[in-house]
Amino acid sequence: MKSKLIAIIESLISAVIALLGFSSCDSEVMYGSPNGDFRVSGLVTDEEGIPIDKARVIVRPYVFGDGMYYHHECDTLTTDLAGKYWGEINGIPSSKIVIVCEDPQGAYQPDSVEIKPKYENGDHDWYEGVATAEVNFKLNKAAEN
Repeated sequence: MKSKLIAIIESLISAVIALLGFSSCDSEVMYGSPNGDFRVSGLVTDEEGIPIDKARVIVRPYVFGDGMYYHHECDTLTTDLAGKYWGEINGIPSSKIVIVCEDPQGAYQPDSVEIKPKYENGDHDWYEGVATAEVNFKLNKAAEN
């Protein structure tokens, strides 16, 4: 008898919890996990417009959480002989992306830019689809020691 009573109480509690869950839903709540891709391309040159070969372009997506930015995986791209680069980060939606360009040889000063990607299938709270950006860098020569 006691086990039947416990089973009935557990069933009632489960039903109440399920009803509370459904009643808390409204049209503004989205379930699941956003899945945005970010594609970036650009050109890296010096002050005179000469392409810089083998410059590193580091793409760092950030997302908000608990009042802090959290850094997700970054992608390091390298320019070709023409100073061009291209890359894609899959499945990491982000409200802010920092792109850093640096010369591994140290002949040029690093530069960076922050962008707020616009995902083609998302809104301000839901980053989904693909966002693209073209970011060009013009690096200044490093100060000589």
